[in-house]
Amino acid sequence: MGKFPIVFILFFISITAFSQNNKKKVIVVPYGRFEFVSKFSLEDIAAQNGIDQSEVFNAYQKSLLNAFNQFNDENFEFIALTDVQLSPYKRYIKYEDGKFNGKQYQAIKMRSFPLEKFSQLLADNDASFIVFVNWYKIQKASFTSNGKTKKRYKYSAHFVDYGLYNLFQQQITGVGKFKIEIENPSAEIAKYKGLRLTDLEIAYQQLMTALVKALNKPITDK
Repeated sequence: MGKFPIVFILFFISITAFSQNNKKKVIVVPYGRFEFVSKFSLEDIAAQNGIDQSEVFNAYQKSLLNAFNQFNDENFEFIALTDVQLSPYKRYIKYEDGKFNGKQYQAIKMRSFPLEKFSQLLADNDASFIVFVNWYKIQKASFTSNGKTKKRYKYSAHFVDYGLYNLFQQQITGVGKFKIEIENPSAEIAKYKGLRLTDLEIAYQQLMTALVKALNKPITDK
């Protein structure tokens, strides 16, 4: 191999590494145990996932956070925080009924989160933004399969509330009842009532896509 191909490959690797390191980091604070509610029983959710009832909350939370960590975008990198990382700050994370652009959602009580502590949390993770996933709700719904033989299934609808802020504690967006949808579910998927995490993990990326869209918009006065 000549010198030119080698130089080109090294240049490409260096540019790729720089691009990855130059991404703006967005830390993710997940919903708490009391912010996870469902019209389906824990027994039913556990059965659809082959886990114990006591594992449902942790499994759902971990699945969403994994989706954030695995999401790929050229400008932003999502970093889901662990309980250990959040431990010094949990006392400041409190919830309230909030509004953004006139629409209600479950919000963070930001006046209870001192700016110096908020700034330290972002600095700890070298982040420019933070998203709080404040609520996760599973409602009962129904689904009718397509094809020659239509069949109606008991199904679920998944919703989250979230708020997005920059490092100056300015709110970028706040959204209530953002719907997580499994697109074009098959009859096989429908049998699991839309509760199976292996199916939801792909659907969670809809949330990341919405967040990236909001991050790319300039902040305006509310």
